[in-house]
Amino acid sequence: MAGATAREARKQNWGCDKIKGAIAALIPTLAAAKERAEKEEEKMAPTLERLFARLSGPPGDGNAALVEFRETRRDTDQLNDLLREKGCATYVIGVDDPAFLKR
Repeated sequence: MAGATAREARKQNWGCDKIKGAIAALIPTLAAAKERAEKEEEKMAPTLERLFARLSGPPGDGNAALVEFRETRRDTDQLNDLLREKGCATYVIGVDDPAFLKR
């Protein structure tokens, strides 16, 4: 994932506005990954390994786009935590987990 991380923000001592800008830049990636994860979940798994993961694991196993969604969500949440630590207002993410995880 090429997006901003809280580690980078801490290292460079970013201010509130720059952290919020980084979160805002990650939101489209997060939304796109969510959409791809939902579409991927509706399709047949592309490999036997992913098919097995889907059949034997928890919801979302074997879904490559879900991995990207979770990594991007982790980054946005960590940046939001950094905002909180600095005493800044947090950013409303506005992108929920993919629907298939809520079943």
